[in-house]
Amino acid sequence: EWRQALLFILNTGQQKTATAIELRDLIVRTLHPEEQKPVTFSEWYKHFQDTHTNARTRDIYKATWVQISRYDQNAAHLDFSDISKAWLDGFFRWCSSTSPSINARNIHLRNIRAVFNDALDNEVTTLYPFRRYRITPVATPKRNLSSEELRKIFTADVEPWRQRYFDAFRLCFLLIGINIVDLCNLTASSYCNGRIQFNRRKTHRLYNIKVEPEAAEII
Repeated sequence: EWRQALLFILNTGQQKTATAIELRDLIVRTLHPEEQKPVTFSEWYKHFQDTHTNARTRDIYKATWVQISRYDQNAAHLDFSDISKAWLDGFFRWCSSTSPSINARNIHLRNIRAVFNDALDNEVTTLYPFRRYRITPVATPKRNLSSEELRKIFTADVEPWRQRYFDAFRLCFLLIGINIVDLCNLTASSYCNGRIQFNRRKTHRLYNIKVEPEAAEII
């Protein structure tokens, strides 16, 4: 029977992203579907959190879970049906005691919404409280530098030990705002025929940027 279960999993492609433990659980669920228990919100949250390979992203979801645990004493056993519009309203108000910024609190709500979206995609639940709940961001003041301020920065004299950091800042600007992590991960092969090509680490999106003379001089 277990061979048939494994063959079914292979045919459906479920093993492609599964760890050894997840593969074991898939086989058990395939062999004994009658013993399956409904997956709770708490369980799926932890599962979704651990699917992220980026440590920083996992930490953000962990921070949200800490807030959920402090707000709801039943956090470890929360079901999808427990996360109602009223629950979200209460959680948002409670978070104001530690996160006065609305946009900071919105991060927690977006993390919860992401878990629901993933659960819907995987047919774990049909519930979705965000149909009636809007996450409204607050506009922040523009903090753009003027062209004159940029000229002063780009022509500034810096001490020799600061030059590499100064160059990194200028390159971030000249390469259309490249993230510092992506800049540090560039290799010699990334630079070819006057262009820099790379996949952004966070989104995996491909970028192909023209290298202007000022950037080429720094490189």
